[in-house]
Amino acid sequence: MSTDYGKILNALPRPDLYDSWELVKRHMPIEQPPSAASYIVFQKGGQCYAKNGMTGHIEFGPGDAYTVIQSVINALPSRGGDVYFKPDVYILNNFIVVNKVGVNLRGTFWRGIDVGGYRGSVVFKMANGANLDRILSVENWSCLVENIVLDGGGQTGGAGVGLLYVGGGDNVIRNVAVFNSYNRGISAGGHANEYINVAAEYCSNIGWQISNSDECVYIDCHSASNTGTAGWGVWFIGNSKYNRFVGFKSCLNGKDGWTIESLSTDIPMLNTFIGCVATNNKWHGFHIKGTVKNTFIGCVIANNSQEANNTYSGVYLEASSYSNSVNNIFEGNEIHSTTTNKQKYGIYEVDANQDYNIYLGNIISGMATGSIIKQGVNSISEHNIT
Repeated sequence: MSTDYGKILNALPRPDLYDSWELVKRHMPIEQPPSAASYIVFQKGGQCYAKNGMTGHIEFGPGDAYTVIQSVINALPSRGGDVYFKPDVYILNNFIVVNKVGVNLRGTFWRGIDVGGYRGSVVFKMANGANLDRILSVENWSCLVENIVLDGGGQTGGAGVGLLYVGGGDNVIRNVAVFNSYNRGISAGGHANEYINVAAEYCSNIGWQISNSDECVYIDCHSASNTGTAGWGVWFIGNSKYNRFVGFKSCLNGKDGWTIESLSTDIPMLNTFIGCVATNNKWHGFHIKGTVKNTFIGCVIANNSQEANNTYSGVYLEASSYSNSVNNIFEGNEIHSTTTNKQKYGIYEVDANQDYNIYLGNIISGMATGSIIKQGVNSISEHNIT
């Protein structure tokens, strides 16, 4: 039986379809991570490319980063797939939309990075003057985004939505950092999404805006040094219920560390905050404004009111235009001031309408004026150490 060498030669990988001769030996490129990818995105010579992860053939590029990345996502099957990014700074002139189920965007992220010092990370950076209202928009279900940095870069406007927007449900956002937003850093919500080690820093308006979030989990996330026009660390609003915040830190922000607020008849309620932190913010640590049936356990609320001594409190409860702050529980929290500018009160109910709240076993020290001011007739304050 004769051998058809022509067919064999035609089946071999072609050098011109790889980014270097070193990768010709195998269909899978050397840089391929341990798990097979649908596509591998990389840059070379100022251009962006995407290889098919199974064949190694370059299917997209040369082109700009947005066009190649969005083309890759659009080319995935309806069930999604894995897209790996080689470490680099991908400059985007439009925002990326994840609009299919099961799309996994995987990068490399050195958690110790500082602004501008990416240290081998995968970075999606907004092009100078693009002024987009977001960089990455996750709009479907069962997707993963991990080990990616989003940098607002040279914005002079935009980011009205947030550099990262997450809706849909059952998504996982892990090891993601957002920097330098002209407006919002992260707009989070959706159903049963998981946010793990996700950070918003140096945003001009709001670090995190969390709205219409239900049954989501926020673990070891943080919001810091957001000091612009609004300067909120976390703004938690809308029809948000049954969420769990574990070890979420909000520090060094220009106004409240956390503002939990009802802006309509949709009220944030039945949420649990465990071991969360609000420290060194200019205004209140936790500003509770017209919210109901939330539980705060083992949180650290310290050295807020940095704008002025004896002005803002650790926990401040008041009404919104739609609801009073009632039926909330604060148990086993540590509230203290050790700096020159001290918190006015540890916990303060503005008036008798803020009622039926429970304050149990909190440790409060170093306040400028008082520890717990309970004005609701039916609120309970027991076994606190002040």
